[in-house]
Amino acid sequence: MWYYYKWYVIGILAVALFAAFTIGQCAMREKFDATITYAGDMVFSENNIAKIEENLAPVMEDINGDDKQNLKFQQINFVNANNSAGYDSAMQTKLDAELQAGDTFVYLVSKDMANTWINRDMGDMEVFSPAEEWLQKDVPPELAIVRNDKTYAVKVTDSPLLKNSDVVHEDLYLMVRPLYDADNTEKAEARRVSIKAAEAIINGIW
Repeated sequence: MWYYYKWYVIGILAVALFAAFTIGQCAMREKFDATITYAGDMVFSENNIAKIEENLAPVMEDINGDDKQNLKFQQINFVNANNSAGYDSAMQTKLDAELQAGDTFVYLVSKDMANTWINRDMGDMEVFSPAEEWLQKDVPPELAIVRNDKTYAVKVTDSPLLKNSDVVHEDLYLMVRPLYDADNTEKAEARRVSIKAAEAIINGIW
């Protein structure tokens, strides 16, 4: 009898152990209250990232109830040092996935990428939010990328916060993504806190 049911029992145990492991991994995975993504050809060092997260800590809030105020700074690098076939395509796919369904609401990008995104045809849906909707002050024309009389990207090369994080980049723009799902209160809170981080990065430029 045992021989007959042996593989059936082993299969059930294996599934149960895998499920327990997956649940445990999810429970142990660090949760973040906001995410900022850099996409481009610059590579931020671990020291850069640590300083950015440290300098933005004062504006963070605990919105997910884990008693922590965590910001995640991630980068999607288009630096194909090994000339690997398909690398840029893979990074673009990753970036598009983050843009459409990820946790990032604030992006740091080059001028060329900002223009590409601003001019992307998404039908009636805006890929990014005009600064007039989330920033409480007017952007000087020389620091703005404008489409249809609206500012969609703000130049942050001279950001005191980024300079204090040892970030040196002559072509860096900040953009804010809209909330695609208006009924998702957790995402709405993440966007609100992310905008606070965006304002902190912009503060002091003008």
